[in-house]
Amino acid sequence: MQSSKIALTFLVVVLIQCTFVESGGWWWRRSRNRRTPVKTGCKYPSSDNEISGSRSEYFYGTTSLNKDRKREFSVFKWKLDHSLLMFRGKIFEWGMGDSKTYKMNRNPSQCSITWSSGSKGTSKCLLSDVEEWTRNYPKRNGEYHLLKNNCHYFVNRLVRHLNTDCGH
Repeated sequence: MQSSKIALTFLVVVLIQCTFVESGGWWWRRSRNRRTPVKTGCKYPSSDNEISGSRSEYFYGTTSLNKDRKREFSVFKWKLDHSLLMFRGKIFEWGMGDSKTYKMNRNPSQCSITWSSGSKGTSKCLLSDVEEWTRNYPKRNGEYHLLKNNCHYFVNRLVRHLNTDCGH
């Protein structure tokens, strides 16, 4: 019974995605002039305080879950993209690969990443603080789950952690 509820929820999300958000959906075509996606090609944002310093910016980006189609950036919470965050020049993400765990070694200039314009905040956290927080994420929050503990949850929790300035 529980798995059928999850399957039905997933189907509804996919239908909403295809109908209202995707570039082929009728709603998106109607409102395209009101939304200008930011696509930076293979460039990526940078901060003055990448490695060390007092306060550094962090940036939000997405990658398509469908490798064959280009998707435009959107903050819509049910968008079927992979969310990630860059802080001090390093990318932090969750739910990648067969093991569905954290990853901290992606090149920020990969063309598959669409970065949102401007930073999403600043933090005094050190890079080592955020790396340790990311390594401990599965212990604190459990294993990856498509609906209950996915990349979007990870990014939101990481942003909350960055907003604490890690005690610095």
